Order: sequence, then structure tokens, then C-alpha cells
Amino acid sequence: MRSRTGLQLDPYFVAPKMKWLRENITRKGVVTTTDAWLLAKLTGGFFTDISTASRTLLLDIHSGAWSGELLELWSLEKESLPEVVGNDQTLGAINAADLPSLRGVELSGVIVDQAAALFAQSCLTAGEAKCTYGTGAFLLANIGATPKISNFGLATSIAWDVRGARAHYLDGQVFTAASAVAWLIENGLLESAEAIDALPRESGGVMAVSALAGFGAPRWKPSGSGAIAGISLASTKAHIARAVVDGIAAQVTELIAAMSADGVALQRLRVDGGLTRSKTLMQMQADLAQIPVDVYPHPDATALGVAAIAHLGADSSLSVDDAIAPWRPVSTYEPEWSADRAAEYMSMWKGLADNAQERSAHG
Repeated sequence: MRSRTGLQLDPYFVAPKMKWLRENITRKGVVTTTDAWLLAKLTGGFFTDISTASRTLLLDIHSGAWSGELLELWSLEKESLPEVVGNDQTLGAINAADLPSLRGVELSGVIVDQAAALFAQSCLTAGEAKCTYGTGAFLLANIGATPKISNFGLATSIAWDVRGARAHYLDGQVFTAASAVAWLIENGLLESAEAIDALPRESGGVMAVSALAGFGAPRWKPSGSGAIAGISLASTKAHIARAVVDGIAAQVTELIAAMSADGVALQRLRVDGGLTRSKTLMQMQADLAQIPVDVYPHPDATALGVAAIAHLGADSSLSVDDAIAPWRPVSTYEPEWSADRAAEYMSMWKGLADNAQERSAHG
């Protein structure tokens, strides 16, 4: 399955959800992705873009087509599936009755969210990467025109198909980033997200694995849990909060290391999302990953990426470079830690993560 889809067998992706809905909710109607439902409501057509389709466990990423073999494997061979289209295709005029002001407007520009952020941040060349720090943290690296199946637990998907050229990416997921910060706030360990930068420079020996909703890549343990270690009588709420924030950066660093093991060694990292406002988190990310971190000037690169794709769909004469708004980092964080210090921290953190993963495996 991995060699065909590029994806791990995990409920994070679409096919397991479709199968569960058919077995537990209804055999009637059409079960599909949200984008296809929305496009059908807007235009009356049944479409999904190729980047979204590549996240379903049902698409052959080598051919870019639905796989009959995979559909049979999931007992979904009788399903009606949307037409897979390129990201810059025009899909027809909006004709939704409840949107009279948009009636007749041509709709174009459809792409899955994280790939849109990759596009907006001009990661157009193999080896260029971004990480979005939102509810979770999502690391994507462009790997070029040919899909490469990861040997180190990452997912491979189609980034976009624009102007007849296809790009692919490796990606990994940290399921709790801003949601881990929200957990700190809800439990009285942190006053607000803005207060992250008022935390102590050191965690006082406390270390945390911030996997509060299980592990994504490269561990793939949806039932996994977080862990906090190194607490003493001298530990404070601020130390625990700092350790959890550092743990987010450590999980992203583990993904960067997996990419390097797969032959995609990142030279720098472009970042977006609400948590990039935190100087503390971004500096820790640069320190642990040992690469510069460039902060995108807008917190929501996804929306700007979709807009750029839509512009390509609306104007056939436009080039990809011209569609993407030029930008400069609002901040760049250079590593301040030595490589030895970063490696020592990551070695201890991985030990704690391994223990948390093993504990979850045994209930």
C-alpha cells in the first residue's frame, strides 16, 4: 500500500474513515471528501484536486488515478468517486442558489491546505521545506517531479499539478502544537500563548513529549500519549510549560532528521502559522534542527497559496513565479546552540519519546 499510495496505513487518512462510515452509519448516498462536497454544492460538478486525492489511500500517486485494487482492498469499489483534476483547472461557474451574488463566477484553484502553504512560501525546488505551526505542526519538503517513497516513516504525496507539471513532497505531522499550548493554558500552566516568550530560558531539567493526541510520522502511533519527566521539588509551572513548548520543536526536529535519512537534507526552514509569533519556540526550533528558520510574513500561508493557484486557473498566461506573491522573512532565527548540545538534547528527548510510545503500546 505504501509503495502505491506513499502513505502509512493510519486513520489520519481518508479511506479508513470512508470504510467506517459505510460499515457503521449508512450505505446510502455518496461518501467523499469535504472539498468534493463543497465543489459539488458550488458548481454542480463532482471533482477533487489531485493533491487532496493523494491523501486518501485510494490514489495511485505514480499514475495520478484512482486505484481499483486499493478500492477493493477497502471494500469501496462500488463508491462513486469524484473526477481528479489539476490544481489550476477551471471547474465551471458557481450556480449555488443560496449564493446569488457569486452566480456565474468561474471557480478555479483547488488544493489541499498544507500543500497550499508550501506553494505560497515558494518551495518550488526539491529540498525546499516549510513547517506550519497551527493546531498541529506540519512539515513538508518538496522532492520534485518524481515521487519518493520514504524509508523512515514519512508520507509522500502530490503537492500540485499546475501548468502540466507535477511536484511531490515528503511530510510529517506533529498532531499537537497550538493545541498543546491550549492544554497548558487550560490547566493553569501558562497564562496565554503570548506568555510563551516570558517563560524561563531553561526548563530546569524538565523534558516533555508533547504528543497529546498520539504520534504521527515517523512513529505512527495514534494511541500514543505525551510524557513529562525530570520534575523535582524545584520545578515550577513555568518549567513544565517551557518543556512542553520545547517538545514541539523536538518533534519537528525528529521529522527533519527523518527527511535527512531519506536523502532530503534541509538547509533552512520556512515557517508560518500562529505559533511562529513566539520567539522562544522559533529559536528552539533553530537550535535543535541546527538550521536557520525563516518566518513567513503572514500567519496564514495556506490562504495565500490557494489564492495563487486560483490566479493561475483564472489567467492561463500567468507563470507560476508571477502568481506567487514575493516575500521576505519578517525574522530569521540562526542556531545558537552547538551541534553537540542539540544532539545531546535530542538523544534524551528520543529516549523519553520511545518510553512513551512503548507505554502506550502496552496500554
